[in-house]
Amino acid sequence: MILSSILPMTNWNKDNCQEPQDVMTKLPNELGIYDMCGNLKEICQDCYAEYSEEPQVNPHGPKKEDVNYEFNLTYFFRYYLHVQRSGSVLFSHLTSFIEDRSRMADYHASIDVGFRLALWT
Repeated sequence: MILSSILPMTNWNKDNCQEPQDVMTKLPNELGIYDMCGNLKEICQDCYAEYSEEPQVNPHGPKKEDVNYEFNLTYFFRYYLHVQRSGSVLFSHLTSFIEDRSRMADYHASIDVGFRLALWT
């Protein structure tokens, strides 16, 4: 199956809906995980930094104490940038990939961003 035929079955994006949808209403990915590449962008615990030049397995972002914080001059508070992944209902299927990576301030809220709780057993 080619990717363009799989996307409509596995994720919600601007091309097939206008607002966030209930979880598990599309098919899961090959690992059995739902909504990894669409519906809502995912805010991550990792602070945002450029990728390391060295190859890594399961890399973790830097800790807050290891990165410079930003400062909001309008409201006079400091904040950190966190990694944001995947696509959402506000964007086309062209950004509906787990590799899509951007950053988001930890104080910011958006209708198309959520977080994922995972249980490690």
